[in-house]
Amino acid sequence: MQSSNFSEETFLQPEEYPAWHPAAQGIVQDLPDENGVYAATSAPATPYTGKDSPTEHSAQEQRPASTSSASGTNRYTKRRNPNLKKGFRRPPAKYAAASPFAPAIGAGSVDQPDAPQKLPRSAPLFREGSALNEPVSDEEMLLQGVTPLPETGRGRRKAKEPESEFSRAKNTVLNQLAASPKSRSMLYKKLVEKEISESVIEDVLARFEAVGLVNDAEFADVYVRTRMNVKKLSRSAIRRELKQKGVEGEAAEIALEQRTEDDERNDAHELVRKKLRPSMDLADRQERDKIMRRLVAMLARKGYPSGLAFSVVKQEIDTYMEENRIENSSSGSYYD
Repeated sequence: MQSSNFSEETFLQPEEYPAWHPAAQGIVQDLPDENGVYAATSAPATPYTGKDSPTEHSAQEQRPASTSSASGTNRYTKRRNPNLKKGFRRPPAKYAAASPFAPAIGAGSVDQPDAPQKLPRSAPLFREGSALNEPVSDEEMLLQGVTPLPETGRGRRKAKEPESEFSRAKNTVLNQLAASPKSRSMLYKKLVEKEISESVIEDVLARFEAVGLVNDAEFADVYVRTRMNVKKLSRSAIRRELKQKGVEGEAAEIALEQRTEDDERNDAHELVRKKLRPSMDLADRQERDKIMRRLVAMLARKGYPSGLAFSVVKQEIDTYMEENRIENSSSGSYYD
């Protein structure tokens, strides 16, 4: 078995290595000695005692503050004073006693500037004789553009005054109108739920009607237009909903004039057309009759008359079967 010891004769000479090899550039390889220990690690390690050695202290004192360590972090020999706090700093004693803010910053008298004084609650905030202790009238504050503070007890919050019945009623109406348009009857029921007296309710609603915020005619016009465009309801269904909301008579009929019979028929055709699907078996008579009954019931729930509903459903189903070339497998129909 060959020995594991190395010698310099085992390796080539620097000039014999290729140009790209480190040895050709003069870089010497660190070789182990006879005991297998490298020269870089042959120095004995110093045990850690938790204290800096004298050599380290001397090295740190000689090193300038602007130098950087091998890890890239700057090390400064000057440390921050932990007693120096950020924020408000107490002025020196010789200047604190002469300041008009001496009681506020807790400074002592001129004779004993370092002795802090504990002021009673009734003592002035600033130094005795200072112009800052003189009270300023509300008129002078208003002339300077400053709103005077309300008169409250020292250290106590002023009790909130109870809200009047009129204010509660007014705020309730404003909150209801901010959410959505309301009729007079709807607002009246809401105020009754809030236990507002009859006289206050009439007074508040009359004021809102005078400024145009409560108007049953405008409410009915907006409501009819919304229900016929979104829900495709008929005139009878919209009239019934307006009555539930407290709007009927001339105001309701004038608003319903914008819902014509042609619009009702067109909306009925559109509703039925959207419900027809390719998965429906319209070729079978029983299945087709069941689908027709469902579509007629759907139109009836929206307030359409039965005669109009039957004619619209039959016409749409026949048109759908003709366009998709669906043949009727059985003769006759429930609606023939």
